[in-house]
Amino acid sequence: MPGTPPVHDGRENISLIASDPGSCAIAGSESEPCSRTGSRDPPGRSASALHLLSVGDGRSAGESHPSQRLIFKLIGSPAGLFTTVSAICLLGVVLPLSLAMYFRTSVVRVPAAADIASSVVTQPATNASTKHVSGHVSSSENSSMATGSFASAVDWWLSTEDGGALLAEQPPLSWDPLLANASEGDAAETIMLCSEERYQEILGIGTSLEAATAFNMARLNHTQTAEVLQALFDPERGVGFNLARITIGTSDFAPLPFYTYDDLNRSTASDEDLDHFSVANDEAYVLPLITKALNASQNGSATDNNDSLLLFASPWSPPSWMKSSRRLQGGHLFPWFRSAYARYLVAFIEAYVERGIHIHALTVQNEPLANKPSYPTSLLMPVGEVAVIRLLGQQLESAGLATRIWCFDHNWEDVWYPEEVLNDTLASSFIEGTAFHFYQGRPESMTKLHEAHPDKKIFFTEGSAFGVKGAEKIVEIFRNWASTYMAWVTMLDSELQPNGGPFKPSPPMLVLDNNLEVHYRFDYYMYGHFSKYVRRRAVRVNSTSANSGGRSSVKHVAFQNQQSASGANNGGSLVLVVVNVHNRSQKIRICHGKHVTAVATLPAMAVATFRWHVA
Repeated sequence: MPGTPPVHDGRENISLIASDPGSCAIAGSESEPCSRTGSRDPPGRSASALHLLSVGDGRSAGESHPSQRLIFKLIGSPAGLFTTVSAICLLGVVLPLSLAMYFRTSVVRVPAAADIASSVVTQPATNASTKHVSGHVSSSENSSMATGSFASAVDWWLSTEDGGALLAEQPPLSWDPLLANASEGDAAETIMLCSEERYQEILGIGTSLEAATAFNMARLNHTQTAEVLQALFDPERGVGFNLARITIGTSDFAPLPFYTYDDLNRSTASDEDLDHFSVANDEAYVLPLITKALNASQNGSATDNNDSLLLFASPWSPPSWMKSSRRLQGGHLFPWFRSAYARYLVAFIEAYVERGIHIHALTVQNEPLANKPSYPTSLLMPVGEVAVIRLLGQQLESAGLATRIWCFDHNWEDVWYPEEVLNDTLASSFIEGTAFHFYQGRPESMTKLHEAHPDKKIFFTEGSAFGVKGAEKIVEIFRNWASTYMAWVTMLDSELQPNGGPFKPSPPMLVLDNNLEVHYRFDYYMYGHFSKYVRRRAVRVNSTSANSGGRSSVKHVAFQNQQSASGANNGGSLVLVVVNVHNRSQKIRICHGKHVTAVATLPAMAVATFRWHVA
C-alpha cells in the first residue's frame, strides 16, 4: 500500500565546503563587501601536535630539562624576549580563530551516486517514512542569530536527478558577519539578493485535474486517494500545489469518446438556447476528484482570500454544432455562434458553482491557433477571440460572476496574437492577463508582452517540465514575469493511458502501475522545490550571480513570501531556488545585503531551495 511519497535524506550527497576570506561584492557593482562564514575540513592532529601531548621525556637523573635550556635562550636576551612575546601574542589571535573555524565546519564525504536514471519511477514509501517526507525542524527555532538583521540560519532542501536526495532537508547554513572581505578564489558562485527590487506577484503553482488524471485516480481506494491528494495539495505534508487547471469538456488526455456539455445526436442540429446543456459526463470521476482536491488543500475552501486551491478552466473545443467541421476535431467557430458560445461558457461556470466549485479564471479556447483533425481543437483567430471576450465579459458581469478572463493560451512564439487582442480597448477591459504554453518560442516573449502591456498579468498555463533541466526552464518562466507555473497531466498509468490524442507523452509526475500502486517520479519533488515554499502572493525579488573561476553560472530565482503564507515557517520568508544543470558539482554562496552564508556544494544535476527569515 503506497504511503506518503518518499523523501530521500541525501545528506551524504552534500557538503559544506570551506571558503577563503573575501568579499562577495560583484566586480563593478556598488555593493558593499559582504561577510560570510569560512569553513575548512576539520584539521587532524599533526605528528608535532601529538608529540607535544606525550608525557615521558626520557631524561637522565640530574640533567636539566630541555625546556629550561630553551626558556633561558628565549628570554636571556632582549631579542629573544621580543620574539617570545610576539609569538605569544600571535598565538592568542590564531588559536581562537582556528578553534572557532574547526567547530563551525560541517563536512560530509560524498559517496558514489546511486545508479538511478531520472526517468525511472520511484517506489512510494510506507507510512513509516512519513516523517521524512514532511517532517521539518526549522533551524530558526534552535540556532542563534548571526546578526541583528537575520532571524535565522538558512534552511535548505536538495533533490538530485540520480535519486540520491529527493526534497531532502540539508544541514542549515549560517550567516557570519565576522569574516568580512572573504576571498572569491574558492570558485564558488555568489548569488546576490536585493529584496527591495520587486517584480510580479505569484498566483500559484500547480498541475491539471483533467479527465485522464481523474480516470486513474478513480481506480484507487479511499486511503490511496487521500494519500495522493495530500501529497499533491497539502502545503505541509505534501508539495502544496495551490492552482489546478481543469478542462471545459474533455481534452486529448481523456478516455474516449471526447465530449462537450452540449453534444447533439444529429450533425445538422443546433441548440442556441442551450436546452441540452449538461455537465453530467463530469460526474463520473472529474467532479468527485475536483471536490476531493479542494478539501485536501489548506482549508477546503476555494476563495481568493487564502492560499488554498484555485481552479482555472480551458475548453479544447466548442460543441460541434457551433463549428465548421461539425465535429470536435478541427474546424473553427462560426461567427454567428459567438454569443451562444459565450453563454455556453457562463453556463459551465454556473453549473460548477451550483456544485460548490468556484472557477477563478478561464480561457476561451485552448491553443486557438491549433486546427488538428485528430483531437479536440478549434481555430480562433484574434478577431474571433476579441468578439467572444467582449460578449463573455458582459455576460459574466450580468450574471454576477467574478471569474477572470485570460486571453490566448498558446505558445510563446505567437506573441503577436495576444498583442492584437489586448489592443482592443473593450476586450482588454475584461482581460486580467495572458496565458502561455512553452512548446514553441522563448520565455522572453512574456517579458516583451509585459513591457507592452504592464497593466496585464502573465500566466504560464501548460507545459510539464522534466528533470533538472525542467527546473531550469521553470526558473526562466518566473524570471520572465509569469505569475503561475502549471504542469500538464498529473497521473497516467504505466502504459501512459488514457490518451485519446495523437501525442505520445513522457511519463508524468505520478504513474499508476498494474498493481494500482502510485509511483512518484523525480519531477514531483522538483516541482515541490517551487510549490512547497513559494506561496500565493509571494513576490519575485531580484537575484543576480557572479561566476567564479570561469565556470558556467547556475540558474536561480528568488521570492519573498507574505507574512500570511501557508506551510511550516514560510510566512515572511525569502526563498531562493537554485538549479545546477551541469555534470559537475558547483559551490555557491548566498549574499543578502552585507551578509553572506557559508558555502554549499550542489551535486551535479541538482535542484536546491534555500529559505530564511529577516528580523
